[in-house]
Amino acid sequence: MAPRQNEGGTGAPRLLSVSQQPLIAWLRRGGPWGAAPDVVETHAALIFLTGDRAYKLKKAVDLGYLNFSTLERRHEALDRELQLNRRTAPNLYLRTLPVTRSIDNGFNFDSKGEIADWLLEMRRFSDDALLSARAVRGVLDDQQVEDLAHHIADFHNRERGSVPCDW
Repeated sequence: MAPRQNEGGTGAPRLLSVSQQPLIAWLRRGGPWGAAPDVVETHAALIFLTGDRAYKLKKAVDLGYLNFSTLERRHEALDRELQLNRRTAPNLYLRTLPVTRSIDNGFNFDSKGEIADWLLEMRRFSDDALLSARAVRGVLDDQQVEDLAHHIADFHNRERGSVPCDW
């Protein structure tokens, strides 16, 4: 994939590096897992779903409002995500994992060699647990959505030390 410039407000991500492409190809082929994973792609990340694990790779993009253009920025973002999400889902968020270059310029997870990029390792959960899947099945009701909104607001209020929301 060739780098693209973010032109005049089109919203298209500006890819800053093609250096991730060999790593992404290796992970898509099954790299360390032996079998090709399912892949979920967002504007800023790729999530590789394999067995009971999910591995998130931040894309080397600068979207203006977020900047993952360097290895250090991607590592920092994944570390922050791990710390934040462990507070609400400690059993899902496991660790940040360095992907290293091997002597033959391949990749591995053995932590020996130059760090090529970072992944966030998580326990995989059932797709049926997604709110979007529950909505499609017709089992997500207004009360559950309202309860979730209150729970999220209370969490943020506790973190800020502010007064709870008055709905």
